[in-house]
Amino acid sequence: MWTQIANKIDESRKPVNYSKEKLWGCYRYKEGQLGLSRVRADRDTLTRLNCTRKLPGVWIIGVKKCGSQMLSALLDLHPDVVSSIYLGKSDVMLLNRTDFIETHMSFTTPSEVGLFDMVGLQNRYDTFRHVVGNITTHGTRYLLILIDPVKRALSDYVHCKIKMKNVKNIGSYPIKHRLVWNVKSQRTSYEKVANFKGYNIATSFEKSVLNSSGEVDISNDLINKGLYINYVSEILKFIPKEKLLIIDGKDFVSSPWDILSQTEIFLNISRFFSRKHFRKSGDYFCPVLRERPDAGCLGGKGRPKPKVNSKVLRKLYNFYRPFNIKLKHMTNYEFSWM
Repeated sequence: MWTQIANKIDESRKPVNYSKEKLWGCYRYKEGQLGLSRVRADRDTLTRLNCTRKLPGVWIIGVKKCGSQMLSALLDLHPDVVSSIYLGKSDVMLLNRTDFIETHMSFTTPSEVGLFDMVGLQNRYDTFRHVVGNITTHGTRYLLILIDPVKRALSDYVHCKIKMKNVKNIGSYPIKHRLVWNVKSQRTSYEKVANFKGYNIATSFEKSVLNSSGEVDISNDLINKGLYINYVSEILKFIPKEKLLIIDGKDFVSSPWDILSQTEIFLNISRFFSRKHFRKSGDYFCPVLRERPDAGCLGGKGRPKPKVNSKVLRKLYNFYRPFNIKLKHMTNYEFSWM
């Protein structure tokens, strides 16, 4: 059967209290010039706790700007989980087991499970096949979190604009004049468009996602990355359904403690998260865990989004609707954002 998040939390699984050492495991937290950082514990502690590097038991294989990093950061606060996040190019994943462990994995105790967050695996199926075939185990579990693809595209647009502004060698991303559709005038015009790592980023979101005919530009990664059905259908060729948990990103934002509690069941780890571990901050909930000084809101959450022309929003939702319906039928799961 397809693995889905349970509708109800198993109330018989009582929350477990942990000491600070258990919550810190093989690491300690140090305040420095650049802020708080996690550093490896001293050699005596590593030996006493039998800390080693090993293959991850959990992979987050999410889509960019769907909440994978937040999911990884929150699961890292669980006393049974240690997260490792990699934000570089996915071709670096083409390593053998030994090199992967030494290069990317954090230290864990025998009772902890390692989690690896690799968003760049989307549409890199050769790399995905290598990961599943060579640097996982029979018991490896996979997490995939998805949000409304239109909101994902808008969030990705804001993210790209910020990255492009901050990149020192911005000249390496060619700026060209391209015909784009102007929503207000209903005419085409030549606009400066930046080719940014598979994206076409114009002066507005509307001009970025529509081509010169006024249709949705499927060649732009702002749009292409929201075609979740393509990704899910491909990854299911490599991993069995019962080892993949699909998470509704909207539910994760509105009640992260419920999603995390249900994820604990899927991963067969102790029950830990509850409502008391979160406080509201704007539109998001931030973790509160006195014993973990690194618990807090992720940077970049709640970035202001530009207002988008309602006609363009309607066009985008109409474009994604048939793909979302296919995703619903494939997974037998209706997301709250559909």
